Amino acid sequence: MDALRVVSALSVVLIHAVNPVTFSYGQVPVGIWVLSSVLNVMGRASVPLFVMLSGALLLHPSRQAEPASVMFKKRLVRIITLYFVWSAIYFVWRAFGLHESLTSQSILTDFLAGTAGEQLYFLPIIAGLYVATPLLRAAVWSLPLRQVSRYTVVFMGIAAASWLIGSLPGHAPSFNIVNQFVPFVGYYLLGFVLTQTSYRPSPRTMWNMYIAGVVLPAMLTLLFVSRTIPVYSPYFLYDFINPLIVMQAIGAWFIVQRYYSRLSRPHDRLTRVVGYLAGATLSLYVTHIIVLQFFASYIIRFPAVQHPLLYLCLQVGIAGPLAMLTAVLVKHLPLAKRLVT
Repeated sequence: MDALRVVSALSVVLIHAVNPVTFSYGQVPVGIWVLSSVLNVMGRASVPLFVMLSGALLLHPSRQAEPASVMFKKRLVRIITLYFVWSAIYFVWRAFGLHESLTSQSILTDFLAGTAGEQLYFLPIIAGLYVATPLLRAAVWSLPLRQVSRYTVVFMGIAAASWLIGSLPGHAPSFNIVNQFVPFVGYYLLGFVLTQTSYRPSPRTMWNMYIAGVVLPAMLTLLFVSRTIPVYSPYFLYDFINPLIVMQAIGAWFIVQRYYSRLSRPHDRLTRVVGYLAGATLSLYVTHIIVLQFFASYIIRFPAVQHPLLYLCLQVGIAGPLAMLTAVLVKHLPLAKRLVT
């Protein structure tokens, strides 16, 4: 679980590090764009993995002694508090660090949409899943695993249908801090199913799932953005609910589960390091956008389209590790620690 949590958090950083190049097709060389697209898609398992981890842990039968009041008082209040605090921090950063012209209307709109910071929408997703957890616990603990698996497929199918309709012209979905969690209920249940089932795919199957979940979205998106295949929303396959990303996330889950356990058994130090980093993943999640944007605006100081390959190398190779270091340091500062735990 610690290894999956670290992979998930680092994947979120990867997405935001390469986004400025990925969303600049036509302004950067095609080869560099393809590289950024592959890296971007590789990071798309991040949010699904984190939601699956939450479901695996919070829906686990060992939680039967935990009353719903604990879920609401301990977990929900903490997430809501973090959302308010970090939304305020990001509005200040955008106004004074990025020199954006914010208005009261734009602040309210971004706050209600979960977009005060690029990544903060995830906190309302988790908050919504926490609200649904007592009901989901009652369901999964009373039903046979096979039936829970079927409902998981149904929920993910509904989310995929909603995603597909939302990608059509004039049918953009309206998500906000209240309903953003709904498409992720399937992932939440999937985490429970994957930890309770005895099924383990062969190495070939898990790698095929992962590779297909990376290569197909990246290559198809190239056809879409180049208008080889005209579509209304050329980047729609990057969505976390896309069935190809679901396949990638499942493949990544089994790959980490299979190989990390083998690596960690003879190397206790690796287990300690991963456990240490896992404790800083929430800190990394909420702080990394500021680190990446600060590095791009004040250190790199040139647009991504001007030197795209150099930009990718600097953001992924230097700013990314700096974001991880910052997250660890913030977590250990007495005053700041309360903002990231």
